[in-house]
Amino acid sequence: MICARCGTDNVEGAVFCKKCGRRLDGNAICPHCGNLTPGDGEFCIHCGSNRNAPIDENLKYQKESEASLVKNTKPFAPTPSVGTSVIATNKKTTKNVNQVNKSVGLKSSKLTFAFRLTSFISSCLVIFFSTLFTFLVGVIPTLSTSGESASTGEGVNLYYFFSDALDVLGTANGSEFYLPGIIFGIIVVIAGLIGIAITLGFSIKAIVTWVKNKETSITKYAVISYFVFIGLVSLFMLITCTSIDTSGISVKYSLNGATIAGIILGAIFLLTSVVFDTLLKKNTISLKSFLTSSISTSLIMIIGLVTISLLGMGYLSVTQESVGISSTTSMGLYGISSMLGQTGVNLYETSDEVWNEFIGNYLGSTILMGLSLAFAIYGIYSFIVYLRNTLTNFGDKFNKSTLINGINFGACMTLIGVLIFINDYVFGNYFFNVDGENSKYNLTVPIMLLIFGILIIFGAIVSYIFNKEDKKEIEVSEEPELE
Repeated sequence: MICARCGTDNVEGAVFCKKCGRRLDGNAICPHCGNLTPGDGEFCIHCGSNRNAPIDENLKYQKESEASLVKNTKPFAPTPSVGTSVIATNKKTTKNVNQVNKSVGLKSSKLTFAFRLTSFISSCLVIFFSTLFTFLVGVIPTLSTSGESASTGEGVNLYYFFSDALDVLGTANGSEFYLPGIIFGIIVVIAGLIGIAITLGFSIKAIVTWVKNKETSITKYAVISYFVFIGLVSLFMLITCTSIDTSGISVKYSLNGATIAGIILGAIFLLTSVVFDTLLKKNTISLKSFLTSSISTSLIMIIGLVTISLLGMGYLSVTQESVGISSTTSMGLYGISSMLGQTGVNLYETSDEVWNEFIGNYLGSTILMGLSLAFAIYGIYSFIVYLRNTLTNFGDKFNKSTLINGINFGACMTLIGVLIFINDYVFGNYFFNVDGENSKYNLTVPIMLLIFGILIIFGAIVSYIFNKEDKKEIEVSEEPELE
């Protein structure tokens, strides 16, 4: 039995709300005649008196009626319907009112269940698609020229790092130099699969609970599943992203059709789930709280998704010009590691001085890439927790945990931008010899990561201030409030 005033879910048969004391059948006592009359009306349906008019001689009668009502009411006794009244001074009139209340309550109950069922089904589909398409994540090489594009060969999927990539270690000269990139890829794949598996386990448990009582929301598990999938896609692109653009001819890795389908389908059903879950709480959310929390959460979510997508544009991008031909090369962590490995093979027979210089730059670049990947994984994790606490709780107050996770996400993205800067100018110059006007680094990704990271930190703090939890205790009267 949902209270129309505060939205509290009371036990079946309750007459008064356990939180605010309001009658649950929508009636109120007329202060002039003592009969039950609809609480939303200005005049009594029995005596025609204005319920808001001053009371003089009837004051004593009103107090006696209220005292009698409280004394004889049994709040937790089972009753045949939502609108059943315990006391009736006019049996015929009360019976008619109860029939109306029963009809309204039935309609409200059906609508509530329809919303819950829609939210439940949508959340289940999000969890299903996120889990299914996780195993289909991959990229394909695409050739583009003169506005036309076509696939150029077999793509790279999750299983690549457990088969083909590992084969490189046994066949390539200087295979130890290729090892970091392969390890990075395996870490990303395992982290994504573990995240999906854990979420799926808790989701199944929540689904079983919902089937039993039809009340437990599983929207938060849908949010977690979807953004774990999005995080895995972004990190996989960070590992494998490679593109070469020379004089209008571009070859690059792009997401395969299955991955794109998973992103779109998951987004559609996640939006449906969140909307209907929010509608279920409309009686408990004030307009101010809803607007401040929904707007702030939506803005940070959009900026966060754009920031995460930047990871898939490549870790390093350099443009070089030679003989009138401009060539731009972008590489992910696996591509950079392969390039460093090939450089090591070529320098293996050189002098000790050259070799030591290479080893120093190789180790420094590898460490920076490893730190960047660690910050990316932790940042995406913080982003998922932040969205779980905010996206499924429009109108609720933000706690310190929400604030901390928002700041952590922004800080991680900012640090990745700093690490890319260092890698480009300290170690990148050694491998690419980028100097002069004919060669330069493309700093779009690190600059945007810096800017968006700072924006996310600032936005998380501002959102927390506007949606901060009120620690003041609310005094609750022991006796129910009578209208």
